[in-house]
Amino acid sequence: MQLGSGTYDFPFAINYQYGGAHDISVGLSARIRTGTNDRDYRLGNNYGLNGRYQFDLSPRLQPFIGVDFEYSEKIHGQDDSLIILGLPVSPYPASITNPKLFGGKKIHLKLGLLWRLAKDYRLTVEIGAPLYKKLNGPQPKENWQTTINISSVL
Repeated sequence: MQLGSGTYDFPFAINYQYGGAHDISVGLSARIRTGTNDRDYRLGNNYGLNGRYQFDLSPRLQPFIGVDFEYSEKIHGQDDSLIILGLPVSPYPASITNPKLFGGKKIHLKLGLLWRLAKDYRLTVEIGAPLYKKLNGPQPKENWQTTINISSVL
């Protein structure tokens, strides 16, 4: 199990929101990785762009629709302890150990509902599914994703 990237990473995010009866928000994010870890590789940088449209169904309910774009770079370098020389096709014993098969592009469509529970509390439920993906190799299949969030507004 990998607990971290083994490098110093710099997360960055900027969001713009235009509010009113119809809210529109746009966000840009990145995770920039620096140096290499003690195995002489580093994970690829990650970039994201998202947009969301939300409107008032009632004073307490606000449905929304959003689109997320994610781009992940390949792994730079490799962990030499995972290589087995002399294998017939590739020096990697499994596709998951090949650093060139990581990363790619994904676009998700998300639908959700924000419910104002009380003056200072919100419940957000969101479900999403991939619309498009171009991955650098075989990677776990994603059918859908969901998020449930309870937050307090200060």
